[in-house]
Amino acid sequence: MFYTAVSQKIQQAKNQTVQLNTDLANQKQAQASYFADRDELALRQQRQRELNKVLPETTEQASFLSAIQQVST
Repeated sequence: MFYTAVSQKIQQAKNQTVQLNTDLANQKQAQASYFADRDELALRQQRQRELNKVLPETTEQASFLSAIQQVST
């Protein structure tokens, strides 16, 4: 009787250890994915800043069309 109770507790502890190790592996994978996404976001923001130096942030359609009209005439 005593052996059975202790054996069940040991088995429960082993099952819990397996579950916690699985959860830990999943969380590490999610963390790695988060860091990769964060780094990609930083790179994209840097690229956007570089492109904004070359191109204006807002479009000026009216002035663009008038410039085309002036060139065509």
